[in-house]
Amino acid sequence: MAVQKNLTAVTLQLEISNGVDKNDQPKFKNISYEKLSTDATPEKLAEVGKEFGGLMAEAPKGMYIVERHTLEEVA
Repeated sequence: MAVQKNLTAVTLQLEISNGVDKNDQPKFKNISYEKLSTDATPEKLAEVGKEFGGLMAEAPKGMYIVERHTLEEVA
């Protein structure tokens, strides 16, 4: 039995600074942009992330693509 993976959702996450903890270590939080096109290329998502990052007081520390897939058994 074969299993097929189908992309159903794409989320872009920007990791931004969020102060420091009690040990003076940097803290971060993620801002998520959901419901993006499943056809979007990594280059286009990076471009969008940079545009959103340009609107922030400080540039994001990281950009991540989170994909959601369904698994379906095929005969």
